[in-house]
Amino acid sequence: MSLWEGIGQFLLALTHQRPVMLVIDDLYWADSSTLGLLGYLLCKASQNQAALYFIAASHMVGPPTPLALLLEVLLREGRLVRLTLERLPPTTIASLAEEISPTTAGLATWLTIRSEGNPFILAQLIQYARDYQLLGTDDLMNLTDSAAQGVSETVYALIRTRLARLSEASRQVLNIAAVIGREFEVEMVARSVTLADAAVLDRLDELRSFGGKPTMFTRVPRGSPDSHKTYWFWVLL
Repeated sequence: MSLWEGIGQFLLALTHQRPVMLVIDDLYWADSSTLGLLGYLLCKASQNQAALYFIAASHMVGPPTPLALLLEVLLREGRLVRLTLERLPPTTIASLAEEISPTTAGLATWLTIRSEGNPFILAQLIQYARDYQLLGTDDLMNLTDSAAQGVSETVYALIRTRLARLSEASRQVLNIAAVIGREFEVEMVARSVTLADAAVLDRLDELRSFGGKPTMFTRVPRGSPDSHKTYWFWVLL
């Protein structure tokens, strides 16, 4: 507790000079001790009416995890504001591509198709394009080129880490679905993994709710003749 008090006093002292904002990334990886410290600091700041603010990036989490309990308390006490980050529209990506490399024709299309507006993937693609010298040419970017089809190791590592939290059965269904293609039918997956359609649907429900909200799959538009049995991959992050 003395360590917590020391950190709290230090941050409070800083707020006497100017407002302090701490940015925490990937909060869902925090252990109980770290979350306890965060809760203590928030309580300390509230008691002293200090200009101490926290911005934390995290996926949606469900009970009974320590993070979910902390967020529930903060939300109930009115000390938590949730901000949903939307995907970037094609017009924004086009403006960014023009700013980065105005002479690279096709860059905006490549970034839009590969990132689907996900800011993290977009940033990684830009770095990837720089590493493989895909920028700064006067020719139309070849979207079928092997380098242009690549994915950075950072994105691979992130996806591998997320998928490690899935059950074995769900990973098996995911592997088969990925081989079939962007759009796949439940019946085909069921035949490939020798599971009943109902069992595959249960696994797809887990995958669709991965991270606390539908992020991996979406069904084809409602009203389509195959909407009850066809799924479509969405960007996973």
